[in-house]
Amino acid sequence: MQITEIETILLSCKVPGDKTWRLGGIAGQPGWMGVKADMVIVKVYTDEGIVGLGEPSPYGGAIPLREAVERLKPHLIGKDPFDVDLFPMPWRYGRNVDRLAMAGINMACWDIMGKATGRPICQLLGGCRTDKVRVYASGGINWEFLKKPEILAKEAMEYLEQGFTAFKFRIGPDERFINAIKAVRDAVGYDMDLMIEGNMRFRTPAEAIRMAKKFERYEPFWFEEPISGDNLEGYREIRRALPHIPITGGESKGSALEFKPWIDQRAYDIVQPDCNVMGISEAKRVAYLASLQGLLCCPHNWHNAITTAANLHLVASIPNHLVLEMQRTWHWSCPAFRTEIVEEPLEPKNGYLEVPKKPGLGVELNEEALKKYPFKEGPVQVPWKAGL
Repeated sequence: MQITEIETILLSCKVPGDKTWRLGGIAGQPGWMGVKADMVIVKVYTDEGIVGLGEPSPYGGAIPLREAVERLKPHLIGKDPFDVDLFPMPWRYGRNVDRLAMAGINMACWDIMGKATGRPICQLLGGCRTDKVRVYASGGINWEFLKKPEILAKEAMEYLEQGFTAFKFRIGPDERFINAIKAVRDAVGYDMDLMIEGNMRFRTPAEAIRMAKKFERYEPFWFEEPISGDNLEGYREIRRALPHIPITGGESKGSALEFKPWIDQRAYDIVQPDCNVMGISEAKRVAYLASLQGLLCCPHNWHNAITTAANLHLVASIPNHLVLEMQRTWHWSCPAFRTEIVEEPLEPKNGYLEVPKKPGLGVELNEEALKKYPFKEGPVQVPWKAGL
């Protein structure tokens, strides 16, 4: 089998006015509001008629990602997709956007291998250890809840009513977030686990620790990426100071090599690789390294249907899985890209996602639906002057 062509499809979806998200704009940090969502789909074609799907992270920008695929294509045409681990590795020598593009191509090759062998990807990764995975609702991105904590509490209750038993929301270095966390815990009681996402907004370990000690009483499930993802020693300091709050991170790391010192030095309690940043091959290696140190692996999963399928197969195949993120917002995504553009969308039931049993990723594109979301150039977010 040989790769004969690689195609990139770009999609855009406008964010409705009542769904506009607003983040940042406090403690001297820039504020942003969303105007649209872009999705990048990679299709890898073979001489046997099998086509694989992949979805790289859109953080590289839709057009730069398409250009990166075109740069990589001459090195991949004629290759056997089963030799995917022998392909060039951009994280060792190339641009960051090339790394993201290769993640999408890697995902598509695993889809091809599954289709060629008639098996779901989790089996090819060593076996499906479970037929369903617990998922958590990931939201809390409209910081208007700083002024009205009941906004966040209402969002949490909606997810609880939908069957989710865990909810993640975003915070920053502002004391008012404590009121919001309290409001959510008061609303849902202890029927729901609460994940606190820092998005690296805390400037120092000490600042993050001070905040965490104030919300520790509300029993957070974890505290995610409180400070810069480059500060390994800072994460170790936070972990030592907060023995009762698991610390997570790693969503932007592109290889097992990047993760290794963080795992070896136990800078995280839980690692969060993402298949649309590093591909399925590398994410499996990260999960394995973490398992050797007794660490859990809970992938970052902030984008769309194809990424969710890839991360779901990864989670189902590893011994150190726990939960998987389910994006529920319009932040760099939209509901249509998570459901409408595929034939059989992956929808949670009672807080769980069933692992697809069909060959490969288990999802196929709805070609007619794609036509409804033509790509439009322009920013996905614009500056926002917070009035918080």
